Formats: sequence, structure tokens, C-alpha cells
Amino acid sequence: MRIVPSADINLENLRYNYGVIRERTGDARIFAVVKADAYGHGLIPIAKSLEKMGIDGFCVAVISELEQLISGAITKPILHLGRLHKEVLEIKHQYNIWYTVNSFEDISLLEWASKKRTAPIVVHLKIDTGMGRLGIPVEESMKLAIALTKIPYVKLEGLWSHLSTSEEENGDYFYRQLELFKLTTKKIQSKIGGIKFLHLANSAAALKYPESHFNLVRPGIALFGATTSKPHQSVLKPVMSLNAPVSLVKHLKKGDSIGYNRTEILKQNKTIAIVQAGYADGISVQSSDSGFGLCKGQLFPFIGKVSMDMLTIDVTGSDIQPGDMVNLWGGNHPKMKVEAVAASLGKIPYELLVSISGRIEKKYTENQN
Repeated sequence: MRIVPSADINLENLRYNYGVIRERTGDARIFAVVKADAYGHGLIPIAKSLEKMGIDGFCVAVISELEQLISGAITKPILHLGRLHKEVLEIKHQYNIWYTVNSFEDISLLEWASKKRTAPIVVHLKIDTGMGRLGIPVEESMKLAIALTKIPYVKLEGLWSHLSTSEEENGDYFYRQLELFKLTTKKIQSKIGGIKFLHLANSAAALKYPESHFNLVRPGIALFGATTSKPHQSVLKPVMSLNAPVSLVKHLKKGDSIGYNRTEILKQNKTIAIVQAGYADGISVQSSDSGFGLCKGQLFPFIGKVSMDMLTIDVTGSDIQPGDMVNLWGGNHPKMKVEAVAASLGKIPYELLVSISGRIEKKYTENQN
């Protein structure tokens, strides 16, 4: 019996979610956001699977993700979403990398890079329409766009922005950003030719707002079957479920305590199961005495404090045995969906998905849930 927690990743559900997004977004190109190890699902296996499904490209945040995709022989274009710097521009096999320009400071970097290049440097200008993070302010965007066209080998092919409230029920701020983006890009396009792509939609907007699709969308978490946009949770299928085996079942008597700090002192005799997963595996300590594990179709409450490598569940009256697998989040049970578990902890599903550690074994299957 191998006592190892696992992240079970259903590639058929990934295909289903991709199909939902493809249907919703029509002819727009789909660039999958695969930053943070593809939201914890495994960068290269997910990217290769999506390439086979027909994805148009990928988006990443940092240089190491670019390097991994290139080393993994990914051939689709890769848009680097983060801040431009020399190391990014020096990456080999630059033929399929698109670079984001965020500020006038990037001009000198591109001028430096253009002296070393004989092939085009494809850039997309990010316009800050209200997120307030990276991106050039709207009022300065035209000037920067024109400056980019004057640098040898630099091709300005895209204009984009990022939505800050698209998952919220109130769409007022979304429409404010949308209209500002449309107005700004229309002005830039009236002055500059050769701009091929306009993109604004993230996961929530790809599902909710057709008017935001333009000709490229950037879904991330929706591909993996999770969303913070409640009306659309039901249309997606969870790709990952976190599971861990029972390592020991034991009987404790009234007055015994469980785990660190004796947070649970039994008021009656109980049977407990020790599950081989803890906060080193992405199980929040906040779930101590409040979380659930699903085993053999039954929910069992956490009991005692979650520790680094293990947690305990109350299995009194059940036939749970060592080796039985316990679902800790993910899957189709309403209480175990990653959104529901995250909400119970005051977190967002992103946090759970990216929190699993390197010692979690990832298992990829094509079986449909």
C-alpha cells in the first residue's frame, strides 16, 4: 500500500471546459493562462494537452514559465504578461514569444534588443483601464504606441487590458473598463496600422460578457473548472481533485485528545482515521475542526488540528479502512467543490489550486466525471 496524497487531474474535463469556452467565444482566439504551474495542475502536461485540443496560444507571468514551455517543445505563441526585462528578451527560440509593454521605460529595453535582432520583436501594449497595476495609463497610451512603431524590428500587434471586477454580479465597473478600452483602442488603431489583436476578457468575461471578447480571450481558472462567478459554476467541470489515503484507523476513548495543542478532547468514545495529508500539501490549518473529507460517498468531519503531514477525520460507525482514499477538495460533491471549500475558509479557489506542494503526486486521466 502506497501512502501518498495525489492530485487527480481529469483531462477529459479540461477538454470539456475548453469546449465550453470555445463555444462561448466564437471565432476569438483562445490563449490559455497557464501561470503558477497551470494553476497547480502541471504546466507542461496541461500545455501539451491543450495544444492537442487546438488552443491558439498561452499566457504566462514569469520568465521561468516561458523557459519551461520552450523546453517542453510547446510551439504555439506565448504571451508574457509580466514586466519586460533583459532576461526575457534574451530567451532563445524567441520566434513564438509575444512581449507585453507596460511603460515608457520599456522603450530603452526594446531599442537595446532591436540591435541584436534580425527577426521581429512582437509586442502587445497593455493599457491600464482601471485595474491600477501594470499597464500604461490611458492618457499616455497613444504616445507610447506611436513610440513603439519607431523602433526597428519591433511590431506592435496587440492592445490589451485586464478586468478587475468581471466576476462580480454588479457589472457597472466592468462596463466602464470595457468602454474605456474600446474608445482608447479605436483611437490608437486610427493612427497606427498593423494591430492584429485586441484582448480584454479573462475567465469570467469569456463566460459572461460576449461584448468583451474582441478577437482574443485569456481564460485561466475557468479552463480548470473553477470560477468565482457564481452563475456560471454549474457549466464547468472540475479538473483537479485532491485526495489522500487513510494511513491508520484507531479507536480513542472519552477524555483522549487529538493532535497539537489538544484542540479536541473527546467527550465520548470515537473512531478516527489518520489521513496522510496536511498543511504541507495545501490543506489549510484553518480547516481544523471545520473541514470535511469525502470517502465512500460519505462526508466525515475533520477532528483536531491539521498538522504538516496529516489530519484526522471522525469515522465513528463507518467501515473506513487503511488505504481508503479520502477526497479533501475537488470533484463533484457540492460541499467538496474547490469553490465551496475555499469559501468556507474565507479564501478564493485560486489559493487552494496553487497551494499543493511538490510532493503531491499528479495523476492524469482521460476518464470523464
